[in-house]
Amino acid sequence: MQGEWAFYWRQFLDEDNLPLDQDSKPDAYLSVPNVWNGLVLANGTVIKGPGFATLWLKILLPQSLSEAPLKFLRIVVRPIDSPYTMQVFDSSRKPLSELIHSGDLQQDAELVIPPKHAKDFPVYAAAELIVVWRISNHHYHAFAGPWLVPEIGEEASIVSKLKTNRATDFLLIGITLAAGLYHWILFLLRPKDFATFWFGLFCFCIAFIVLYVNEHIGDFLGEAFNYSNLQRLLVSLINLDIISLVYFLRNIIPQEAKINFQCY
Repeated sequence: MQGEWAFYWRQFLDEDNLPLDQDSKPDAYLSVPNVWNGLVLANGTVIKGPGFATLWLKILLPQSLSEAPLKFLRIVVRPIDSPYTMQVFDSSRKPLSELIHSGDLQQDAELVIPPKHAKDFPVYAAAELIVVWRISNHHYHAFAGPWLVPEIGEEASIVSKLKTNRATDFLLIGITLAAGLYHWILFLLRPKDFATFWFGLFCFCIAFIVLYVNEHIGDFLGEAFNYSNLQRLLVSLINLDIISLVYFLRNIIPQEAKINFQCY
């Protein structure tokens, strides 16, 4: 679903008032994946991070898909650190999917709950798909908007890919946690060897960072969590990971590490 999306700034449009005719001009066109920071609107306004918008994209399906009876597609939307809704319609504005919510979409910053959970949902196939994406950003000022592109494909293919990616992620997390636990057991057996303690801490931090970055944190916490505190936790883990790596290197190669770190 990479391409030029029609962009309507500070507007939440539904299928009834969405201007789909060729003569209507949106506020701008946003190339997805991208952030809307610095986007120049038709009236010359340069927008910043905080705000909300409606985007829509027209997708033309090949005849083999659109004419198949009750053919299902599937869309995957990665977390963009902003709440959103998404729904798909045909050319006559008939819904082809349910209205998908991620987070709590609001115009008021105080009411917004940003998500950290990937969404995937089925879509009926049609010759022409209209994807309507409403996004509200009031928390993440550095990167606002659809900076990760949604993916559409045949349902079986998408489901298989999601399962493979999930299994790979959890295999990596499991290996990293096992390595961390192994080194901490070594530290308990040899308390004077602090290199094993720091490397174990490094592994645990990596495991939780992968858990967060690869969207699996939402599998355990859902969307009812404090977004700001979770972001603080992520930053703290990254800093702790760097510190543990530094001390690990200082324990195994004290002379080389000391010289290199002092240079910076």
